[in-house]
Amino acid sequence: MDIKQTPSQKLECLLECTKTMTEILKLSSNNDEAASADVTLPNLIYILIKSKPKRIFIKVFKNQNKMLSEQGYCFVQIQGALKFLENLNWNELNQYIYLI
Repeated sequence: MDIKQTPSQKLECLLECTKTMTEILKLSSNNDEAASADVTLPNLIYILIKSKPKRIFIKVFKNQNKMLSEQGYCFVQIQGALKFLENLNWNELNQYIYLI
């Protein structure tokens, strides 16, 4: 994602990532239903931890027209995952590890 330069390119990269993650979760599930946010958010948090993205900057420069689309939903998911990580402390992390 760091090779992407514009907020639109970064958001498109994140959208592709979340689509791939959702497809993998769907394939690993016992039913054909789409994965809920309760399932996708922890996985998205894990992906962000492992990928360590730098210079996201989407929030500052985002295109308001794209926020009412699939990209907008993806952006909200990413924003929630980043906010969770921003507020996480090591004691809480130990509690979450046992839930995985």
